[in-house]
Amino acid sequence: MPKTIKKMDAKEKKVIETKEDLLLDYVLTRYDTAKTYWQPIQESWQIIKNNYTGTYTVEEKTTEANINVPLLKKVVRNKVAHFAEMLLSRGAESFDLEPGEADDDENSENLRLKLIYDLNNAEVERKIIPWLKNYETYGYAVLCIPWKFIEEKQKTGKDTYKDLVIFDGPDIDNVDVITFLSDPFNKDLTSWKIFPRDFVPATYLRQKEKEGIFINIKDLKDTSYPEFSKQSPLTSPKDSVELLEYHGLVPQRLIEGKLTDTVDINPFEEDYVWSIITLANRVRVIRATKYPYWCGNIFVPVWKDKLTGENKGIGTGEDLSALAPMVTNLYNKLTDIVNYIANNMYELVVDDYMGNPKAVKARPGKFFPVKRAGTVTALNTTVQAAALSPLYRIIGMFEKIIEELTATPPQIMPSGGKEDVHGTFRGLLQMQEQALMPIKNETKNNLEPAWKKVLELFYKHNIQFFKKANAARVLGKDKAKELELTELTRKDIVMKGNPDFIPTGVSGFLEKITELKNLFTFLDLGLKTLVPKLDKVGNQIPGADGKPVMEMIIDIREVVKRIADRFMFKDKEKLIPSLKREREAREFNKRNAKKMEEFKEKTAKSREKTGPGLIPVPGRSLGGDMLSSVSPSGGQTSEAKGEI
Repeated sequence: MPKTIKKMDAKEKKVIETKEDLLLDYVLTRYDTAKTYWQPIQESWQIIKNNYTGTYTVEEKTTEANINVPLLKKVVRNKVAHFAEMLLSRGAESFDLEPGEADDDENSENLRLKLIYDLNNAEVERKIIPWLKNYETYGYAVLCIPWKFIEEKQKTGKDTYKDLVIFDGPDIDNVDVITFLSDPFNKDLTSWKIFPRDFVPATYLRQKEKEGIFINIKDLKDTSYPEFSKQSPLTSPKDSVELLEYHGLVPQRLIEGKLTDTVDINPFEEDYVWSIITLANRVRVIRATKYPYWCGNIFVPVWKDKLTGENKGIGTGEDLSALAPMVTNLYNKLTDIVNYIANNMYELVVDDYMGNPKAVKARPGKFFPVKRAGTVTALNTTVQAAALSPLYRIIGMFEKIIEELTATPPQIMPSGGKEDVHGTFRGLLQMQEQALMPIKNETKNNLEPAWKKVLELFYKHNIQFFKKANAARVLGKDKAKELELTELTRKDIVMKGNPDFIPTGVSGFLEKITELKNLFTFLDLGLKTLVPKLDKVGNQIPGADGKPVMEMIIDIREVVKRIADRFMFKDKEKLIPSLKREREAREFNKRNAKKMEEFKEKTAKSREKTGPGLIPVPGRSLGGDMLSSVSPSGGQTSEAKGEI
């Protein structure tokens, strides 16, 4: 027999129908769903994190070794260093840009320099390290790419201040995957996400309320932390709250109008929009706005060893969950034996020990007064010493398994033994190449696609939010002078078509290893390879001594230029002055060609107005007006929608 459902009274019905309560129910339902799925996974990641930091919770006996061998830390630090070196082999310049259309060539270099400036401003080389560590440790890492505007008050007098812009551009935030929640039924991050944030101070909330981001902050006075999140009063300030920030689709009518309005929602009839909903202490909505980004998704996930149908990867921490404790136990056994042998034990005859000593046996730090010789006998540790060699071999065997399982490149120098180093330099390079093959494969197939997504988000944020900046600061003094720009604006970087961003991490890394060596070899060959110089008719030109004048067949300047490019030297035109002369000649010809095109267009328009029979003569106006070029909208049409 079905249970009787209690009908809601008018007060309960009114509460449920308010937009705020519907939003609370909407977000908390998804929070509970995600928490149920992700909590056991995140608890296992927390254990891995403890293993990485090397913390101990069990007290061992003082007579036994209690060493935690940081194998996970060793592997992660080694591989992350290689990942970072390959992915950003040329720093923030580790990418190429292909214009979306032929007309975009003029702005493509400006855009490339603007993105390099933004990446350096966001400290990409520092902030990418935690992302790579999460990727290697947990098999899952997430970057958030927001546009940030930070302004501070700067004192200009006793009682006067001015607003000083500290940061205005795209930024890089590392997401803590141990607390980050996402749709468990979605295999990537294209669906909704929730950020839990603990102990957010009231000062921050009030500041954001003044900026128009949060609302109703004063109503949080009578709220408190959820019961299961409470800590002691010493660690949980009363002027702080817990925030749940939801990014995803919600019914459009729920974020329109006032939160106290009542509304009847049918989820199968509503129009959904991307929004940000922020809950305070899980009882009040302090933000409910349309998503501020045209691109729709500002999160960049990356997975390691991801299986089909999974939304998480498999990291090195999981790989070492069984092997690391075993190796740690072997190291502790080895340490116990070494301590036992180095600090030997003695057998004492009690009746003959001490008393009126006739002999004294001594070793560093110990004195044994005895009545007669033979009273104190050192225990034989030959058996324990014999166990050292097998232990060394077993430890080496397991470390080799770990190295192969995690695809960790061996640290050939300086810690490697003689057997780890090949007899020839070429053989050593081949060893390094083979050892780095798994790293290069991961970088190219896992990390570079994510890095490409980061570059795309930097560009999309610029076409939405960027207004203007000092041209010399962004482009460099020489480039700004060359383009005759004092300010760089949005129209100077926007593209008519969608540009393609091509990461050059692995290729750049290989260039550093191999191409520089080949270039120096080729340079040496070019300096030695000479042929007789010929005149216009093909005859050899004799010198003062009667011998033919010799010349190089290789363009040494081009070789030197490529070497300078690989070393990323600044001001290459000062090192090779002929480059500047060639550039200025190209620019001069380009300007003349542009003027000629403009003249032809103006002449053609004049003929259209005056008729085909009229021939322009000196002194007569050609007529017509120059049409101003249409400012391109930039970005993808399907994505460049919405409001800031």
